Amino acid sequence: MARQAREIVSFARIAGTRLGLLDQAHTIVLGGGVLAARRPLLHDAVLAGLFEVAPLATIEVVHDRPVIGAALLALDQWGGVTPELDAAARAAIRRRLPS
Repeated sequence: MARQAREIVSFARIAGTRLGLLDQAHTIVLGGGVLAARRPLLHDAVLAGLFEVAPLATIEVVHDRPVIGAALLALDQWGGVTPELDAAARAAIRRRLPS
């Protein structure tokens, strides 16, 4: 778990460095089933490491499946997604996907 936490933090550090964000307020989004589970051994180590390299960052964990983002991106390509359409699309996809 410690190694995985270090690797996650390393990826965020590299991306933050390349984007010039490490000393600015920004959001780091964690995704995937392992991170969404928020198991303390991994989750706490990841948070500690992220706040060490990006102290002004806000950390969020995505619980939606990647297909939701793909569907919303497709909708956006058709001319934009209103907040109402976004919510309806997410709800419809969640109803159809097994947990």
